[in-house]
Amino acid sequence: IQIFRHAGRRYGDILNPATGLPAEGVLSATGLAPSAAVADALSTAFFAIGAEKAVDCCRRMPEIGMILTPQPDRGTLLRPLITGIRPSLIYWDEEQMEPIFLSPHLPK
Repeated sequence: IQIFRHAGRRYGDILNPATGLPAEGVLSATGLAPSAAVADALSTAFFAIGAEKAVDCCRRMPEIGMILTPQPDRGTLLRPLITGIRPSLIYWDEEQMEPIFLSPHLPK
């Protein structure tokens, strides 16, 4: 994502299709899929549609997964939402992040 800051506000190059304005509320989105092209499209879509709709999409399509990090409140830990990835394959700095593994996820 490409960003710029203006008047203390962060703007990105991914637009919310409902408003035509830059998408807000997501710090980072990664899509996981059987092909790189689909994963790339999912990452952009998940960023634009937000956490709730992205989680719903992953629940309806078990072959895809995601790591989506909502924009944190100032002074709080990052709380990435993860689905479709084995928890044993994810490594986090526990002082900075508190991952949330959502069903369905793969066994350890």
